[in-house]
Amino acid sequence: MTESVPDPSFALTERLFLTGSLSYTATWVSISDATGTQPALDGNHSYSRWLPAAGIAWSPAPRTPYFANASAGVLAPTAIELTCADPAAPCRLPNV
Repeated sequence: MTESVPDPSFALTERLFLTGSLSYTATWVSISDATGTQPALDGNHSYSRWLPAAGIAWSPAPRTPYFANASAGVLAPTAIELTCADPAAPCRLPNV
């Protein structure tokens, strides 16, 4: 027996369809100073976000489909961004 996945599309008309999705992402970044000379750089950081997406499909004639979509994404900050982000503590790493 197989289970079917629900179709995320909604028919607006016979030739126009709307699709949507929502996903959740979480990222953890751990930084530690291996030399022991800059313990202020050590830290554990976490980031999470809900990511929505939507699409629309239109087929004005047989074998001529058109599709457009929009979605959101997330990138966790890099180690240099995290260690240089505190205005009360000047950046200790070389940067350009």
